[in-house]
Amino acid sequence: MKNKDIKFKSLTPEILPRNKEIYTEALDYAFSKDDIRNIAITGVFGAGKSTVWNTYRKQKSAREANFDFDNIITVCLGKYNDKKEQDDNKSEKELENRVERQIINQITAQIKSSVTPMSKYKYKGNIGKFNLSGSIILTLLFFGQFFLWSFRKEIVEIVSKTFTWFDDSIALYLTIGMFISSVGAFLFQFYRKGRLKFSKVQYKDIEAQFTESNQSDETILERDMKEIVYLLSSSNTSVVVFEDLDRYDSVDIFIKLKELNFLLNAYIETNGLKTKENKNRIVRFIYLIKDGLFYTKERTKFFDFILPIIPVVDSKTSENHLIELLGLNNSQDEDKHENSTKIDKQNISLDKNILRNIALYIDDMRILRNIVNEFKVYSSFNVIDLNYDKLFALVTVKNIYPREFELLQQDKGYIFDIFNQIDKNRIQKISEYEKSIENIRNKIIDLVNNLAKDKYEKMSLLITKDVEIVNHPGVAIWSEFLLSWDRGPGVQYEIKSEKSKGQAVLYDFYDFLNTFVYTSDDNKKLIQKIDQDNTKKVMDRFAEIKDLEQQIEKTKVSRIQDYISNMRPDEINVLFKNGSKENTFSEYPLVRYLIVEGLLDETYWYYKGNFDVDNFNTLKRNDHIFLKRLLEKVEPDVFFKLDSPKEIMDRLEPVDFNRFSILNLYLFEECVINEEKEKILNTLDTVDSNGLYNELIQIINSLSLEKTSYIIDVLVYNNIILLEKILDICSKENKKAFGNLTYSILMNENIKREIIMSVIDYIEDNENLIEFVTEENLDKFIERAREKNIKFNDLEKIIDINEENYTDIIDKIMPQSSNGENQIEFTTYEPSNDSAGFGKYLNMSSDNVNLSILDMIQNGTNNNDDLIEVVDDDELLILDDTEIINLNISFAKNILIGNMKEKLIQIEKNKLYKITLNNIIFLAENILEEKIKYEHLLSTIYENDKLKSMQEYIDNHFAKIVAEYIEQNSSNKEYTNNKEILIEILNSNISVENKNRYVDKNSISINNLEDINTDTDLIEVLYKLFEKDKVTFTSNNLDYYWNLLKEYKSKNNKEAQKYVDSFIEVLNKRLSMKSGKSKTISSEADINKILSQCDSICNTLINSEKVDDNLFNFALENATEAIEKLNPSLDKERLTRLDEKKLIEVNEWNNKILKDELTS
Repeated sequence: MKNKDIKFKSLTPEILPRNKEIYTEALDYAFSKDDIRNIAITGVFGAGKSTVWNTYRKQKSAREANFDFDNIITVCLGKYNDKKEQDDNKSEKELENRVERQIINQITAQIKSSVTPMSKYKYKGNIGKFNLSGSIILTLLFFGQFFLWSFRKEIVEIVSKTFTWFDDSIALYLTIGMFISSVGAFLFQFYRKGRLKFSKVQYKDIEAQFTESNQSDETILERDMKEIVYLLSSSNTSVVVFEDLDRYDSVDIFIKLKELNFLLNAYIETNGLKTKENKNRIVRFIYLIKDGLFYTKERTKFFDFILPIIPVVDSKTSENHLIELLGLNNSQDEDKHENSTKIDKQNISLDKNILRNIALYIDDMRILRNIVNEFKVYSSFNVIDLNYDKLFALVTVKNIYPREFELLQQDKGYIFDIFNQIDKNRIQKISEYEKSIENIRNKIIDLVNNLAKDKYEKMSLLITKDVEIVNHPGVAIWSEFLLSWDRGPGVQYEIKSEKSKGQAVLYDFYDFLNTFVYTSDDNKKLIQKIDQDNTKKVMDRFAEIKDLEQQIEKTKVSRIQDYISNMRPDEINVLFKNGSKENTFSEYPLVRYLIVEGLLDETYWYYKGNFDVDNFNTLKRNDHIFLKRLLEKVEPDVFFKLDSPKEIMDRLEPVDFNRFSILNLYLFEECVINEEKEKILNTLDTVDSNGLYNELIQIINSLSLEKTSYIIDVLVYNNIILLEKILDICSKENKKAFGNLTYSILMNENIKREIIMSVIDYIEDNENLIEFVTEENLDKFIERAREKNIKFNDLEKIIDINEENYTDIIDKIMPQSSNGENQIEFTTYEPSNDSAGFGKYLNMSSDNVNLSILDMIQNGTNNNDDLIEVVDDDELLILDDTEIINLNISFAKNILIGNMKEKLIQIEKNKLYKITLNNIIFLAENILEEKIKYEHLLSTIYENDKLKSMQEYIDNHFAKIVAEYIEQNSSNKEYTNNKEILIEILNSNISVENKNRYVDKNSISINNLEDINTDTDLIEVLYKLFEKDKVTFTSNNLDYYWNLLKEYKSKNNKEAQKYVDSFIEVLNKRLSMKSGKSKTISSEADINKILSQCDSICNTLINSEKVDDNLFNFALENATEAIEKLNPSLDKERLTRLDEKKLIEVNEWNNKILKDELTS
């Protein structure tokens, strides 16, 4: 703020352009009446009495040029002691004499000494040149006449030689003349100034008195009344004004002044001392006094006229005057805050509500003006971001209670005692909390014992009477024994009971409970409920302790305002009535308001002086601002620059780090550097209790990994729950901080997996932390990940590149040109700048990208030779913006993967990933540097020596991977994995549904079904293999499946018959195929040979109507057993042929079928 913009206000009475009309009329009336000679202008202090009088005087002088108002004597007395005892120690007469002496002195000072030569009251003055020269001449003449007379002969003799007429007579006359002139001039001045007085002449017994006797009980005014009459009558004044005489609370002085006025006017009138300007001269005394001077109605006897002044300022109206004096700007355009105003358009804002409340305690215009003046001065020194409302409050205290302000500077007084008392109250409150905590802890111990006793008593009631302990006769009460046994549950005792038929059996504690207490679900639930209830009771007590501990921390660091707000009204009253011995007030109402509202608090030290902070050797400007904000509990600015963080850290106690505003990057970093564990923990507790997680995350983003690692170390072992909260927020909102934290957790060798189980998922879900790994620390990274058994969830996140971040990725992974820009980006590529040789990825036209290159990049090709070869083609494509972006994204992914290949190899080798299909595909393709066909994925992996570790990993989780592999195949392409993979899949424990789905799309045949585990659940799977002609047509394979069907039929005949019929249909189709059509059957001779070895199948086929003629013929040739129960659906021809072959058993059922069929 520029000094020229500051507007100060004078403390002197203001002269207004005009008075209220009634005041002017009243005074005009008083001055128009000759008999009104003692005029009182009354009002409370600060009412504006002097302003009314001075304005009236100015108006009269300017308007009428009246002499009465040009020659006014004003007597202004002051009594400004705050302590009445200073006056009480003096006698009343001494006090009166002092007042009256001041009156005479002030009157004398306003009258020229030249008009009162006979007055004994004079002020010293300088002697003029003429008077001084005359005095010197007269002095020389006086002493010269002695010299002349003493040496007259010698002088005459010498002078007469020149002047013959000079003789003794001339010398005698000259001596006499010098004596008379010098002595005469001296006597003239002596008598003129009244310095020679004869008060009394005494000769023997005769005495003459020339002056009045000096009575010992007379005051100065009474004794020198005539002298004052002489002074005032000689001054030609007509108005004498007396101000502030009422401050002495003495009425006697007004009696004497009224008498003086009477004597003065009588003397003027009697002696005709009228002036040329005022021939009707009347001297009037004007008294400016307070209303409360007189305690009775007798005040009207003292004065001839009384003019009351209505106060300009009181506690109700001071607000408006205060706002006016401050020059506050309330316009809506310039002030966006409803309750905030600016002073003189400067950057100084004050809360209007606070001003209104403070104004209630101010009822004096002079104090208002001085508060404003001093505030403007103090505010100009605000170099440490002081709160202007607090500054205004302290300036107000300085003006209303100046002595208290001075004591506060010395750390004394009422206010300081209040702060001390609050600190004592804090200590007492904390002590009470600690006692309560100790009591609760004792109660918990008692509660645990009682609850345990109650629990075991109920358990003992559930134990039957037949249960007894062998060789343990000391057990009298089961509850006590169980309580003791629970402390060592592994100890075994021999127990006899009816269950063991009297035999002794060893039981540990838990076996005993399961056998003899938890004999039913109801019993177990009963005991579990007791445990739950008991646990809740104990946890409730611990919650009380936690609440009290939080109260202790809150009490330690809470602001004075917050602390008082939690006090009861009676406690607050006691607090503010404990005044200091130094002050005379039992309570300061304004101080109470300011402290309660937080306008006067523990930060007062910053507001009471001028800080040349930029020249301090320790704390600088920003340091003071931070410490002040810390005490004021303002919103933390985590990046607020501290000049001396080490000094601040050393000054603050650990408890200060529980304050709301403590979170700051530079201070927190300093604590980490110095490993101030307790201070860091307290800061983190503050973060947790106030929800400042995002602010802490911002700090973590700015710290090095080494420092972040130390924070992690502290959190893991002291507040793992807070770490979980931070990680959870980071994982959603701040990827950078998430990476820093998870990487630090992973790389910290002091942290074991079992300790961080609750946060391990966050590490495994942040694959991007692999980006932090450098070539130098790759081995260490792998070692730490193995120690903690880290399994990354989704490795594809490593290349999580999209439209929003692809430019950042390109900036990060691509070489920089000399001007700091990327050497390559598809929209700005210049061949002349391609020192890195990336032109092979692009056509040389900045707008054209080779279509084949686009395909190769999007397909993951990273073979430079291929790309160079493609560049020679002229197959060009004009790309739109979206296509260019997609190309850049693909290109960035391609290059990024190339940079991370060694990391991926190590991840695969050490199995540091979740065994998921996506991870397997990602790793396989990027390690092998080829796009793997989905349908041939498993074979590709198992046939490549580079993926040995992955093969082992898949073997250990084969069922899981195959299930995903099958479920995620949405392309409908046939699987081309080799037959070993097919067999492994069919032998795995994946669902039959997935096996069927795989077989549905399988293109590989199985030579030997015996490689497949015998499992009736595979009936449908094997059937599909036969149906799709993916099983080699051999007797072993047919027998294998047929036996499986028979086994299945024994379990579920109806369902099995369905598969038998379906299998027959498959055989029908296979045999009906022409040679070469079936991949598993070569010729009829082969079929006959195969079926000849499958007599069991043929024995069944000959009795089925679903077998076609071709298959029936083959079966008939190879059947070996007669049919026990003919199928009534067989036709006549087949029955005849079966009968001819003697393949029908003779029995009643078959005879009936043959008779009926042949007859028909």
